[in-house]
Amino acid sequence: MTLSHADLFAATIGNFGGDDTIVASNFKTGTTSSFADDILTLTNGAASAEIHFNGSYVAADFAVTASATGTTVKFV
Repeated sequence: MTLSHADLFAATIGNFGGDDTIVASNFKTGTTSSFADDILTLTNGAASAEIHFNGSYVAADFAVTASATGTTVKFV
């Protein structure tokens, strides 16, 4: 799933797993992430996005990689 404006994404993602991937295309190199209370937060400077998940997840379930083309979130 590609989120062109991850900072505006307001839905909750369910059944995230397997080979699922999210690309936050407007969060590029320098983006950091944190996970708490079923919310993955991406931050780059003053911009932030909260991606809500429905399910039993922990921070170690996500591999987050930022690049010049966007930030990729993979289930691991």
